[in-house]
Amino acid sequence: MAWNKGAEEMYGWRADEALGRHIWEVVPVGLSDEQRAKALRELEERGRFRTEAVTYRNYGTPVYVEGITIALRGEQEEGQITGYVNIRRDITERKRAKEALSESSRRIEDIFERITDQFYAFDRAWRFTYINERALGHIQRAKGEALTRDEVLGKNMWELYPELAGSVCYQKYHEALREPKTPLRSLLPAE
Repeated sequence: MAWNKGAEEMYGWRADEALGRHIWEVVPVGLSDEQRAKALRELEERGRFRTEAVTYRNYGTPVYVEGITIALRGEQEEGQITGYVNIRRDITERKRAKEALSESSRRIEDIFERITDQFYAFDRAWRFTYINERALGHIQRAKGEALTRDEVLGKNMWELYPELAGSVCYQKYHEALREPKTPLRSLLPAE
């Protein structure tokens, strides 16, 4: 019933080509039958449905969209749904950037896991941001606990090792943070 300039640019259909056609014909959406049924139930119950989905331009190119659909209800027909308003935003570039970042993170993590020494990474608040398997094993042995990676990540190093506060290790780590040229090696207690 309506097709604006933004829809023309996003999907490649002129308004005169899109109007009067079924929405799934003009803009195929990569949703399963189950996902569509869920969307229709939510529209019926709540009057709106928000999602991210893959849609397709008129020549088949995928467009990642963030969208909200709002059910329109008639006054004369006891609140029955009479139509829908759908607003979409193209998030293709954001999605691609997020996927590229995830892939880069996977590659970096793979490199970290191949390091044959213990490898730790911290943020500026001394929270563990990464530990490889060898480092995790070292921490488990040093603490005498079967800690998991998730239990260590985000934890402050000096809270995990309070006995190191004021030690040479503590001083060297803080010096390295103040003077980034100083190489950091694992200065945690030897096994």
